[in-house]
Amino acid sequence: MPPKKDPVQDRLREFNLNCDNAAPENILPIVQKGLRDQHCLLVARAAEVCAHRCLYDCEEDLINAYQRFVKNPVKNDPNCTAKSAVVRALVDLDCKDYNFFLSGLAYQQNEPVWGGSVDTAVDVRVSCAIGLTRTTYPRTLIELVKTLYD
Repeated sequence: MPPKKDPVQDRLREFNLNCDNAAPENILPIVQKGLRDQHCLLVARAAEVCAHRCLYDCEEDLINAYQRFVKNPVKNDPNCTAKSAVVRALVDLDCKDYNFFLSGLAYQQNEPVWGGSVDTAVDVRVSCAIGLTRTTYPRTLIELVKTLYD
């Protein structure tokens, strides 16, 4: 019996193929479409392409994608796959939105595991801390000390 087709993997393959074969001036709409996708793996891959290709025009799209996955996160973005990739891309793109990074410093995502729950948003918080240090926010050090103390 042939294996079942995975539609997400098919979309990922198509996205990667489109990105690899697109001319540099045509990559932006492909990545923006990927960032609007509902699946966390495709959004994570689109965020990686944003960072790798230095697509500074995608900053707003990245933030919007992050905000989408904050809603019902355990179902929509298990293990913070998309959110982590988005925050890392924003750090790589030198995002200066310190309010975004401040909100990410406090983000927690407790996911059920056998015998309790585990916080899967550590990478999000660490990346937001790095991003905050690259902004002009005057209280960066205070916020980082509070985060370390917590």
